[in-house]
Parts: sequence; C-alpha cells; structure tokens
Amino acid sequence: MPRTASFNRRIFRLLPLLLLILGATGALAHALSDARTCRDVNQLTFCADEITEFAAAANGGGFRLRGNLQIGPKGSPAVVAVDSIGNVFDGTIIDQNTTTGSYFHFNQADPNTGTTDFLIGDVRMINDASGLTLMGTSVITDPVNVGQVLIGRLFVDTVNKKIFNPAAGAVPIFTQRGITRNANIRLAFTSRAGALSFYKNGGSVSEMSTVNGEFDLTTKKFTGVMPINLKLQGGSAVDNDTLQLTLRTNFSDTGAFTGSVDGFKAKLAGLQVEAKNIVLRVGEFEAAVVDVSKADNPGLPNLDPTDTNLVFRFEKLLYKNNQFSIGGIGTPVKDFVFGDAFSLVNQTLGLSNDTQSQTLFFAINSTLRFGSVATSASNVPISLKISRKVVNGQPKPIFEAGLQNISPKLGTFTANLTGVTLAGDAAENFFGIKATTAALQWPATMGGKTAAGVGGFKLGINKDKGLVFALANGTISTPEFDSSVLKGNLSGTVGVSQATVTFVLSGTLQLKVAQNTGVGTTANMIIRAGKTVCPETPPATSPIFLKPGTTAPACLSATKRA
Repeated sequence: MPRTASFNRRIFRLLPLLLLILGATGALAHALSDARTCRDVNQLTFCADEITEFAAAANGGGFRLRGNLQIGPKGSPAVVAVDSIGNVFDGTIIDQNTTTGSYFHFNQADPNTGTTDFLIGDVRMINDASGLTLMGTSVITDPVNVGQVLIGRLFVDTVNKKIFNPAAGAVPIFTQRGITRNANIRLAFTSRAGALSFYKNGGSVSEMSTVNGEFDLTTKKFTGVMPINLKLQGGSAVDNDTLQLTLRTNFSDTGAFTGSVDGFKAKLAGLQVEAKNIVLRVGEFEAAVVDVSKADNPGLPNLDPTDTNLVFRFEKLLYKNNQFSIGGIGTPVKDFVFGDAFSLVNQTLGLSNDTQSQTLFFAINSTLRFGSVATSASNVPISLKISRKVVNGQPKPIFEAGLQNISPKLGTFTANLTGVTLAGDAAENFFGIKATTAALQWPATMGGKTAAGVGGFKLGINKDKGLVFALANGTISTPEFDSSVLKGNLSGTVGVSQATVTFVLSGTLQLKVAQNTGVGTTANMIIRAGKTVCPETPPATSPIFLKPGTTAPACLSATKRA
C-alpha cells in the first residue's frame, strides 16, 4: 500500500492535465456544491457535479467541471455524457481526481495541451440505450519519466459545438514525449462498427494513429473516419499485399449505426476492379457496383454491350471474414458481347477461392449464342472461369471454359468442331472459341460430304474488339463438291477482311451432264460469312440470281461462283 500511495502522489503531481496545468501554478480553488453546476462557453452548455475555479495565473484563469458531466448546445438539452475512464492502469490505482470525466476551460491556450477547451473521459450519447462509449481518453506510460503516466484528451470546439480527437502534433506535451497520435485515445467506435478485424495488424497503435472521430452536438451525430490497410486472407491476399481503404462510420444520438467505404481499386483473379457505392455494416462491407474498366485492364476487350469503357461490370462484392466473395453466392451480370463472333447471355457470376492454389477466380454460368460470322439455331450452356496467371512476373487474367462439340454454320459450310474451348489471354491477344479440329462440311445441295478435320480453328476478338478468325493456317482443301451438275475438289485460302470471313477457292470440277461426263471445267468460288453478308434467300431474290433491272442489295453475297 505505501508504494501505491507514493505512486499515486507522483502521478497526481506530474500528470500533464493537473501537474503542468494546475499543480505547478498553485492556482486551484475548489468550489463544491450540493446542486449541479452549469456553465455556458460560447455555444455550448456544460453541467457537472463539481466545479473548480482557476486563478488568472493558470493560463489566464478558467475552470474545471467534473463528475456526471453532460454537454449540449446552449439552450437545448444535453446530447453527450462524459464518464470516468477508470482508475486502474497496469495494476496500479490512479487517483480518481485525475480520471473522473472532466471538462477544462482556460482563457488562454494551455501550452502543454495546445488549446483552451478540452476534456478527459469516455464520451457517449445520452439517448443511446446501450450506454456504450463512442470515443474517450485513456492512460499510457510516460516514456520520459519513470513511474508517471500521460492521459489523453479530447478537444472541444465551443463555437461549432464539436468534440474531437486532436490532430497529429496538436498536443505539444505529446509531441515532446514522442507519443504516437491516438495512443491514449479510446477509439471505441471502431469496435462498435466491428472494424478492428479489418486492420491488417489487428488495430495496432500505429494503424490507429490516422483514425479521426467527432461528435457534432448540433446534428446529434458521431462520425468516425478510419484509413486502414485491409486485412486479407486466402486468394484475396494474393494480388493485394497492400490495400488501402477509408471507412466512414456514423452513429445517431440513439446509437443507430450506418457506414460507408470510399470507392477503391483492387486486384481480383488478375483483374483490376473498382468498387463503388459501398455500404459498411458491422463486421463487413459490400460494394453495390464493381467496374472492370478498359482503362484499368488495357489488355482486355470491351465486353459490356452498353458501355465501351468497360470490360464488364458486376454487383455485390462482399468483404467478410477477411475475404472477398459475392453477396448471395451469385449475382446476375450483363451479357458479354465478343463482337460479331458470339455473345454470352443469361449470366450469373460468383467469386470463389481455389484452396489448392490459394487464388481467387470468377465462375460465370452462361449461355453461348453465336453471332453473325458463325451461326447456329442452338445456344450452348457454358461455365466460364476467369483466374489469375503470372506472365512475365505480372498477374494477368485468363478466361477458360470447356464446351461440348458444336457444329455452327460458317457461310455455306458447316464447321464440325471437336475439342472446343473458350479461351481468353491478354498475352495472346485473343478472346474467343478454339477447337482442336474443325471438319468442314458442304450442305446437302453440294453433296453433304465432310473433309478431314484440320486444326488451328479460332473465332473471337482481340483486345480492340477486332474480329479474329483462323483455320489451318489460312490454307484449306474442301471436302468433295458434288452437285447435280459438277463434282470435284476445291482448295484455297481463308481469312478476315473488314469483319468478314472469306473463303477464296478454286479447282477443276468434272461435269456430270449426260454426254459431257468427264469433261473438266475450272471453278472459282468465294464463300463469305459475317454481318455484311446477305442473309440466305430463295433463288428468285438472291443477289446471285438477279432479274434484269433489279438493284443489288447493300450486302455481300454469301456465295459467288464462276
């Protein structure tokens, strides 16, 4: 007990609030009363159980109100109460005179505190039935004087009716002693918002040094601002070693909590995304909109059909338990349009963690609908995966999906595709369908025969949304042509020009007409596919069989023979 008493006396004499402000001046004059005492200072009214008047020698004079302290706008009911902070520190008892909730007012700024008006104690909203503190002061060890402590303080703006934690460097005694900002401030609102788990290091002293809190007694609201380095685990952490966010909390006078997070950019599955319209809830936050923009992902094409600045957009990005996911497991996403090649429609997007590689990937359940180059009456179900791949030391997104064997029409031909995949790779600058083999087949009117399968099939777009088509390195041989008049084989080239796939074929065909069997004739044929190509029409109106005086339509013929 003697040691404790001696320790208490040293604390009482040397505490910045009392030693440096009051004790050294010898200017304490106690005024106790049975009734509560209230004082107006500018636009605020302060009421407490006890008042202590200070002589002019103490910063030009002033007073201290302590015990059951309440504060409100002048002429209105009190909004906040200031409670005692507790008088046990590291197992040692501190004199309650120092730890009781108190308000200090001086006529001149105190040189140690740096202001004329401040308080110590835990501050809460009077109308908050929980009775929980939002922000207050605490005690830390004085790093300079052994056996002494430093109590934090909150500044009071009596004109604008606000209570807030001091800015960095605003309290001279703390600056002199090398005290990290907020080290002796109790930022209880961070816990009430469930945000301590968001901090990468769990809310260390250095992490909390940038946190700001403010009571506005006019609006009866408390606001907190928390810049944080977000804690991430699993696949969410792979691309985001450092992810800086700013959280904003709001508490009403009844304790009702709302919050938001400033928009931010992050890496997910190799994509650079921008989260917007973010709602903060206790222990989690969710972005209503997430943009994957062309500007942030220059190696990817614009897939959004309504906004040329976007690769795509999705919703409901949820942060919870230190990981990102999609709120509600999956969320609808707008069609992906791969130029004239094809579209992915009726889509639902999810975000999952690959436990083996510890990376995130997007899983998109979709339906493939062919466009104007290759056509099909049937749509194809597809499960697309967008994942992260390291290319030249940089993480890049990879699109991949397996498809069933499909047989779309390609101009006059049917292309029987096997080993079909959907692939997208910025390094290759291709986003579309690949097939291990493609076997071209004539329609029944041209014999219906099928050629041997060839490789190198591609149908898709590049990052600038230009049409990409490839087959057998551009040189092909057709299956045997067999019509009612001619029979034989053709060969030639295939390529893309002005968003149109064009086969240029030639060969010698044998006549099948009676009395001319075996007579050969040179045949040239052009087959086209694309949006500029005329739709198939009956012969009477086909651009190949125009009546005299008829104007040709403003499109290319699908097939031209000579």
